[in-house]
Amino acid sequence: MEQRLRSAVCAGIELRFANDPALNDGTRVDISAADGVIGYAAKFGVRSQPLGGFVEVIEPGAFDGVLEQDVVALFNHDPNMPLARTSAGSLRLSVDEIGLRYEFDLADDECSRQVASFINDGRVSQSSFSFTVAINGDRWDRMDDGVILRTIQRVERLYDVAPVTFPAYPDASVALRAEHLAKAQAQLQAFHRREADIRHRARAREIELASFG
Repeated sequence: MEQRLRSAVCAGIELRFANDPALNDGTRVDISAADGVIGYAAKFGVRSQPLGGFVEVIEPGAFDGVLEQDVVALFNHDPNMPLARTSAGSLRLSVDEIGLRYEFDLADDECSRQVASFINDGRVSQSSFSFTVAINGDRWDRMDDGVILRTIQRVERLYDVAPVTFPAYPDASVALRAEHLAKAQAQLQAFHRREADIRHRARAREIELASFG
């Protein structure tokens, strides 16, 4: 018999559970009936939180070619709290016009029950992901408002997706930043050096032209 599904949405995260007339229609569900979690690990075109001098945005197509990699669902990126894995068939990834979507089955263990409870009562409502950027896979720009924007154009390796307490991308429903932040900071410093060099050369050119005046 086909099982009908209903969803309880908590700030962008969904818990899937079988339709049961005994359950209430509110945003809190009987987590004992939940069988999975759905969320967006990243959304295209949405700015991240400030990341140490810059903000970040992800372009559509950034995840092309990485969805077949072995990716793990981890709570708060903690390797001691694995929830599902693509190679095991319990984690499924896809990309649509919104962003990187993930869905995983809830195992019958304490870790999964705890995470389901956190999502259900609103303590956890957002997501994140950890990754590395491909060579020449990002672009740096200074926007009209003075903000330095890093655009992720191509991801080389996707390691995990995760329900998290504190995401870098607040709109991402239920990236690990630490693993690639040092590299991004180095690229930011190089960006500043290039800007300073351009300003220096432009000023030197102005002085040179003025000397002929």
